[in-house]
Amino acid sequence: MCWNLAQEVPVALVFNGTTAAAKITSPEGIHDFDLGFAMTEAFISEADDIAEYEQVAHKRVLKRESG
Repeated sequence: MCWNLAQEVPVALVFNGTTAAAKITSPEGIHDFDLGFAMTEAFISEADDIAEYEQVAHKRVLKRESG
């Protein structure tokens, strides 16, 4: 049996230098997710309120200690 699982990535939503939320979401449509979150939480009232949008990917680092 082969499972096709959706990919999920951690996302930190930062507004004016302050982290507002940390979420897990699918990488597809992430810009729409960000926009919807910002509008729902009243950070903006419309898409034109966004002066700057930056998406930064970080390498996933897992560290396992043996002992």
